[in-house]
Amino acid sequence: MILTGDRFNNLRSLLSSPETSESNFHRREKHLKSCLAGTCEWLLDHPDFVSWSSGTSSSPVLWLHGPPGSGKSTLCSSISHILSSRLDTVAFHFCDFAQQYKPFEVLRMLALQLLCKHWTDLHDIPQELCDVAQATPSVLENVQNMIKVLVKDQPKVYFLLDGLDEETTGERWKDTAAVLQFLIQLTNDFPTKVRVWCSSQPRPLIKKELENYPDLDISAHVKKDIAFYLSQAIPEAEELEPLDQEIFLRNLHERAECSFLWASLMISELQGSPTSLREMKQFIERGLPSSLLDYYSLFFRRLKKSLRPLAWYVCAHMDFRKS
Repeated sequence: MILTGDRFNNLRSLLSSPETSESNFHRREKHLKSCLAGTCEWLLDHPDFVSWSSGTSSSPVLWLHGPPGSGKSTLCSSISHILSSRLDTVAFHFCDFAQQYKPFEVLRMLALQLLCKHWTDLHDIPQELCDVAQATPSVLENVQNMIKVLVKDQPKVYFLLDGLDEETTGERWKDTAAVLQFLIQLTNDFPTKVRVWCSSQPRPLIKKELENYPDLDISAHVKKDIAFYLSQAIPEAEELEPLDQEIFLRNLHERAECSFLWASLMISELQGSPTSLREMKQFIERGLPSSLLDYYSLFFRRLKKSLRPLAWYVCAHMDFRKS
């Protein structure tokens, strides 16, 4: 007779893959640590999110999109943390253009998260789950069936997929679309239980796949968060007269537009180069890089000549649209 604890350990071992799961959780923790208190909170009151998360929306799928560097992954991380703290069942995956995963690998990560939550809540493993775990020669089919069994035993399950735009080339999109289509099918199979979140840049392939579901452009909301971030990140600005402070921060805000990444890079520049508020103002007036590409060019010019060939190699393999 196999004890319940042994069943759990056997299934966890079957689903575990340190090189994938650890990276996934590390990315979420990284984004959570970078999230400034007071940002991302607008989403909790947004009607589309409220109706989606509460289950009152007619659509179980919500697609959030915005430009590069606008904080989509941070939003996804924050929401996963908030839903988990409410004791809801959450399974998330952050796509990564530097690492390609097959559909069964992504679903295995999601299934492992569901399994651990099931064990925590119920401290029991149904025989049905063990039966389907290795029932067929197809690893993908087995994992899909495991997810269905695990979903069935939960009151509600949120699946969060971030960075779909990282996977929109060739075969990679076919794999990602297969995962997305399976999760959407789950919403049909379990209409009162399953909710799917997607966050990405507004790429045509993604839009086509999700054209039947609500979408939320986060750009306007992000601009407000960036304004708050800049006001908190430069304490020296408090020394200015109110009007000068407003002009000073507005200058930065207008340049940042919807890019948290650009704003954070410029904050690093301002904190590392100027030594006084006067120098800081002069630094801005002389002209900060107007885009991420301009910033990388500035960074390259500062490198020692001996390091530039390596930098060229790295840049040649980067897609600045995804920065």
